[in-house]
Amino acid sequence: MNVHRTFALAIFGLALATGSAWAPAKVAASPPTLTAEEAPLGLFSERERNELAPFIERGPVALVEFNEGDALPAVIFATKIHATPEHVVDVIRRPETYPTFMPALDSVDVESRYDSMIAYAWTWKTVLFTLTGRNIMTVFPPPAQKPDRGYRISIRSTGGDLGTGRMMWRVYPSGQNESLVVFSSRIDLRKANWITRQINHGQRSVNRTANIALAFAMLRGVTRQTEGQRPAVTNPTELERPEVDVRKLAAFLNRGDLLLIDMRGDRLNQVASVGRMFARYTKVRKVMDNPEEFGSALIPGSYVKVAHREDEVTDFRWGIDIPLIGTSGTMRMKNGESLITIDATKGAVKGGAWRFEPIKLPWKEGAMVSWGRFEPEKASWLVKMIVEGNKDLGDGIVIGSQLMVHRAIRTRSQS
Repeated sequence: MNVHRTFALAIFGLALATGSAWAPAKVAASPPTLTAEEAPLGLFSERERNELAPFIERGPVALVEFNEGDALPAVIFATKIHATPEHVVDVIRRPETYPTFMPALDSVDVESRYDSMIAYAWTWKTVLFTLTGRNIMTVFPPPAQKPDRGYRISIRSTGGDLGTGRMMWRVYPSGQNESLVVFSSRIDLRKANWITRQINHGQRSVNRTANIALAFAMLRGVTRQTEGQRPAVTNPTELERPEVDVRKLAAFLNRGDLLLIDMRGDRLNQVASVGRMFARYTKVRKVMDNPEEFGSALIPGSYVKVAHREDEVTDFRWGIDIPLIGTSGTMRMKNGESLITIDATKGAVKGGAWRFEPIKLPWKEGAMVSWGRFEPEKASWLVKMIVEGNKDLGDGIVIGSQLMVHRAIRTRSQS
């Protein structure tokens, strides 16, 4: 019996004994491979939406599902919008207006409308490249007698420079003149154009970050357009641990990793990642204490070289050696008993800061809460070009990068 199977059975036994809702660590399997168009898109049940409500008060919340075989994980966002569901849907169902509030789009041409179905083509131009694609949108209103079921708006990407896949908007009533909006997305960049294939040399890590960034930018654009005003921009506060109890989030953390996004007005103040590690706490802590361990696991082509180590302080150089997205810099890590801090001191993302708290679950599995932020304008030259004039997309890259580090630590902990 191998170690992974033994570990899974041990957790399963503990769950039976305690009545816990935690699922055992998954034993590797080979499920049928589904395309990004075929794989189902997840959602949040009414109970789950209620459980997430305290976090949504501070900003959007996202669940990034675990991989199933070769299928790409879905990204599921939830946010509150101060407008009626009908108003929100009216904004989403008019793609020809998207360029006025989504800077990533330069033009959208509606090619046909039939009843509740809309086919449209889009163009995104940057200094470096031009991307195009085609989508089909279908709007499904709720039954007249059951408005609480909310609207569904399905968008299928039929091809183009950002690959294929699906998106789904769900818009629920939530109090007077308020809506709870859930946006699910899965776009496959692996067979897109040359530029996106180069970006995707990072395999799932970069593909996942791109999905998160694009979904967040769309969500923020719709929110801002629907509410009719731009919230005041406030100065960032000090980084602070989110008020979250990992042990109460089993229903979510069995499915994927949670991202808690703290918005202050129209500014991304910080993003937190919460997730299980599916490895023993002692192994997780060992990996977290050594930047060389998890730094090289970020994406293929990433590296870390320790420059100086004294007591609990480590200075190290880091970099990503990949065409187009390559970048580098220096950071300082401080290892505390219950908290690990990393601050970018030179080079790319200078001024960025991250905090990591390892957590021991009752059956000795490790979990982690991490939080941080950086300025995407200080990242690689390609990222600078992409996010120029597109703050929401830049914030989305920050959010995706937080999860990238989290999952790199998990990857090393399981090896």
